[in-house]
Amino acid sequence: MRDRDYGSDWHAQETYKGLIQISISALRFGIFSNGGAAVALLAFLGKNISIVELHAAKGAMAFFISGVALGGLAHVTAYLTQLRLYGESALGNPQQGLLRHNNFLYATVALGVASIVAFAVGSLWGVATLHPVAP
Repeated sequence: MRDRDYGSDWHAQETYKGLIQISISALRFGIFSNGGAAVALLAFLGKNISIVELHAAKGAMAFFISGVALGGLAHVTAYLTQLRLYGESALGNPQQGLLRHNNFLYATVALGVASIVAFAVGSLWGVATLHPVAP
């Protein structure tokens, strides 16, 4: 028998909790991967300053920094999503206008995906453009 047959919403609650954990992990990945890549690129350039052209790293670094910023904005919109959901369920505020929780949710997903894409593009950019300086 299903949980709803007993009047329980246990499964729905546990699924929601799992979705929140997965979402948090994805948002953290966007920030930590971009931040770690930026730090690693700086460390690499610091050790190899004489053999690598610095202008080649600018594009990759710009994507990594943008990825951190996008991930931070995704966290803000995730907070606003939860705040609106709380207002709708606990306080009885109607869902209306531009401040609907759905809009914040879509913005969070878009920003999170953009952060991960920034990491991928920055990584590919770095690999493609970093090459030794001609002697």
